[in-house]
Amino acid sequence: MPNSKSNANQYDVLEKCKRMIKYILMGFIILVSVRYIPNQPIETKEIIMIASISSIAFAMLDMVSPSVTVIKNS
Repeated sequence: MPNSKSNANQYDVLEKCKRMIKYILMGFIILVSVRYIPNQPIETKEIIMIASISSIAFAMLDMVSPSVTVIKNS
């Protein structure tokens, strides 16, 4: 019989990894956007700060806002 605590721990680790990848990807998208969209060049340090703050804000909102699940009744 499999250990349910072990399975729950593996699920928790997988969920944390998925969230971290999501936050890093969001930061990267913002980084690329801020780098290539403006007409005036922005310093690399400032671009990294904007991407980091945006990614952290997204992570905070993701943690406090509830996940929405659609349940379809047949």
